[in-house]
Amino acid sequence: MSASEADALADVVVSTMQRALTPILADVKVLQSQIASWEARWCDIGTLRERIAVIESKSGLVSGEAVELRTDGFAEITDVRKRLEQLEARALVPGPVGAAGRDGVDGKDGRDGIDGKDGTVGPQGERGAAGERGEKGEPGTNGLDGAIGLPGPAGERGPQGERGERGEPGLTGERGLHGADGQAGRDGQPGVPGRDGQPGEKGLDGSAGRDGKDGRDGVDGKDGRDGVVTLEAVTLEQIDERQARFVRADGTPIPGVLKFAVPLDRGVYVQGKTYEKGDSVSFGGSLWIAQRDTEAIEKPGDGSPAWRLAVKHGRDGREGKVGPEGPKGSKGDPGMPGRDR
Repeated sequence: MSASEADALADVVVSTMQRALTPILADVKVLQSQIASWEARWCDIGTLRERIAVIESKSGLVSGEAVELRTDGFAEITDVRKRLEQLEARALVPGPVGAAGRDGVDGKDGRDGIDGKDGTVGPQGERGAAGERGEKGEPGTNGLDGAIGLPGPAGERGPQGERGERGEPGLTGERGLHGADGQAGRDGQPGVPGRDGQPGEKGLDGSAGRDGKDGRDGVDGKDGRDGVVTLEAVTLEQIDERQARFVRADGTPIPGVLKFAVPLDRGVYVQGKTYEKGDSVSFGGSLWIAQRDTEAIEKPGDGSPAWRLAVKHGRDGREGKVGPEGPKGSKGDPGMPGRDR
């Protein structure tokens, strides 16, 4: 509330209180006037009683008249005062004042007077001086939010502030979406065939060995039984990823191993490692398949016939869009104090 609103509210309160208190103040004045009148009458009666007591103490004649005066009921205080003055004139010289008598019993309270009529409202009084500032009141409840105002005009651009300290680096943002695969590149030109190596020098002929003696003829063996081989009595058992063998029904393997050069993924090419026929590796972004068991020095793409290019890598795709900025990282531990150079 502003100061002007507070002053206006104070004026309204003062005016209202004055209109409400004016008739009450008028009634109070009437009652005060009546009370003053009653007090004056009681003072007159008390004075008369004291004077009657003095006259009674002087002479019998006067006392008798005074007794009649006492029993007159005090209908009119004015008539009593006149008769009392006549008795005082006839009385003897007053004697010494006697001792003070006991206090009389308090009279009964009189009945309440009739309420006076409401007086007219007086003119508004002058405004009083401002009172002392009251204690701070309790905070009021939050008011409703006001309507959103229209945006003000853009202010003039202020001068450039000083450069702030460098903030802590934020966390790494999420990885952007993978870019679309590029189109397959064109096959490269076949390399130039290597030159034939130099023929090696001819070795020396070895000395001829001596002929051995003829051995004795061996004894003829007995004829074996004819074997019976059926598919129902043989199963194919896999030894590893490429090798398998036949096994009889009793679990004994048939001599011989079947080996299949099926392509097997061996991951990224490792230099110096040997590979078997059919092993596939990735090298330089392309896929290569071994055409035979390789040697440690044979590497894909070096022109060796041990490797064949199966899938050539395509061109690099376009760079993906930058992902949204990650949340700010927590403040790191303070660094070690630097050393003076």
